Amino acid sequence: RLRPAVNKDNDDGLTGAYNRRYIHEQLPKDIERCVRNGLPLSIIVGDIDFFKNVNDMFGHLAGDRVLVAFCGVIEGSLRKGLEWFGRFGGEEFIIVLPETTPAVAAVIAERIRGRCMELETDFENRKLRFSASFGVSGFAKASFSDGVNAEVLFRSADSALYAAKRGGRNRVESCDLADSGEIIANAGR
Repeated sequence: RLRPAVNKDNDDGLTGAYNRRYIHEQLPKDIERCVRNGLPLSIIVGDIDFFKNVNDMFGHLAGDRVLVAFCGVIEGSLRKGLEWFGRFGGEEFIIVLPETTPAVAAVIAERIRGRCMELETDFENRKLRFSASFGVSGFAKASFSDGVNAEVLFRSADSALYAAKRGGRNRVESCDLADSGEIIANAGR
């Protein structure tokens, strides 16, 4: 575990990341705060490449070790008290970056991706290595009339993630909502 459970109802028991319930509660609040204050917000959806192969070849305990290592890389890349991440499901995680533009979020995702490639995780006298793919989405500035919500952000970040996977994995793809047509108003241009 990465950190002690603050509230076990909001905590993923294996990794120490926030769980899906917390994501669904907190992300809309962060979006509302950033929109209200004219601040940017971005999310990154990250997924460990070929994670099923790790479980199939080395067992689920090895997979757990990789998940915890991945979370350690993410946690070490975030600003404490402002940015946070949660386990959306399986090996898929969402990283929430309030006050961060999509361009900066893409740099952060690339840094996390690179750190994953450098990491060797020890498991039963073996060194396990893994890569990850990332989709980034967000807005530099939005208004309430733009219709920005957690579903729109997640859908666009998830589409970017699948583009990264189709593009060969171990890469970062981005979607700025202002440029994608998701936000129609003058969102920070």
